This record gives sequence, C-alpha cells and structure tokens, in this order.
Amino acid sequence: MAQLEQEKDMSVQRKKKSSKLGDVNTRKIAIAKIRSKKMEKKRTLAYLLKNKLTQKNRSQFILIFFEAIESLYKRITQSRYPLIYQSKLIQNSMGEQQQQQNKYQQINRVKQGERKKNQLKNPLF
Repeated sequence: MAQLEQEKDMSVQRKKKSSKLGDVNTRKIAIAKIRSKKMEKKRTLAYLLKNKLTQKNRSQFILIFFEAIESLYKRITQSRYPLIYQSKLIQNSMGEQQQQQNKYQQINRVKQGERKKNQLKNPLF
C-alpha cells in the first residue's frame, strides 16, 4: 500500500513539474517568436547604420540601398501608372534591340574587312 501511495505522489509531482515547464511545442514557438523579433530588429536600417556599417562595406551598402529604392520606384510606378510603365519598358526594349543590331553590324563589318584582306593576300579565293 505504501508503495502505491508513493508512486501516486511521484506521478502527481511529475505532472506538476511538466505543467510548470509548459508544453515543449509552446516553448519552441515562443523561442522562435523571440528570434524572429530579433532578426526583424537586425534588418532595420537604423540597426545596420549603427552596428554593421563599416568603412569597408559602406559602398556596398550604398549600392544595395539605391537598388532597393529603384525597385520600390518601379513597383509604385507599375501599380499606379501601368500604361506609362509599360511604354517605358517598350522604349527600353527597343533601345536594347537597336544596340544589339549595331553590335551585329559592327561584327559583320569587321568580318567583311577580314575577308577582303584575305582575298588580297590570297588571290585564289
């Protein structure tokens, strides 16, 4: 009888301890939330400027910062003025096509010049 009572007391004590500690999953979730808050804080611009920015990587940071501003500008113009944004894209793509055509024309000119030189050197061709 005494053993049964001791075992019951031990099981009750174990349950109390486990309830004090809380469920393992809830603890893991709480830890994950704390970590995510810390990471969000570390991603803020003020944190970067205060702690992470050194003379060495300042230029990289400036480039990344301006790229981020440019992407935000593109998003805003794309959402508010889609027709203007599309027309700009079309103009840019036409400009790129023109540049590529110019490159191919230059390459062809060089090849034709080489062919003429070869013909002068070797009259058999």
